[in-house]
Amino acid sequence: MPNSLVAAMIEGLRSTVPFHGLPVTNRPTEELWTAHNDALLQLRLPLYYDRLRKPQPKQKAYDQAIQSGLAILSSFAAVVDTRQAIVRIERGAPEAISFQPRPFGANFIRQYGISPVALQVSWTDPLLEAHPINGRSSLTTAVSTRDILHLAGKVATALALQVEHRTLPSGHATFLFTREGHRPMARVVYRPLLADLPARTVELASS
Repeated sequence: MPNSLVAAMIEGLRSTVPFHGLPVTNRPTEELWTAHNDALLQLRLPLYYDRLRKPQPKQKAYDQAIQSGLAILSSFAAVVDTRQAIVRIERGAPEAISFQPRPFGANFIRQYGISPVALQVSWTDPLLEAHPINGRSSLTTAVSTRDILHLAGKVATALALQVEHRTLPSGHATFLFTREGHRPMARVVYRPLLADLPARTVELASS
């Protein structure tokens, strides 16, 4: 049996603008992995342009990457009934990631990593209850709860870099998740630590 949480995420994800054209394979786990991988590829240049010795990308690259990440995060939030997430960015990296209510009790603090311990192993992560293949679970193309938390951190960092135009931004990103029927919706507000910089709000695009 397919993972019901993942199947519900895919249903919501396809109603978002960034993933209207997500290929249909009738394997929700692989479809979610494809969407997540696409989002990570879009985030790569906005997040790591300095390490890649590339010029800072144009605003469109940030916008597309943030929209893809928001689509996945909002689809996840709709399935697990999470209403918001707060990411604290310190010197260009996520220091803490907190969803409220916490899905499966998940939380991230850089000093301690992801808790609870049950999410550190694949067989006790509710998103990774995969259909057994040859007596084992095929998790090579699966998205874990850990992946979702880290995606929130990456989206928040990309927005921070877009707002502050420097490589080591610090501030807070607050994600707000709602639904309109089966369509997940999201808004993220980034507030820089520097008082002279304005906050920025980005909403998940609607069709």
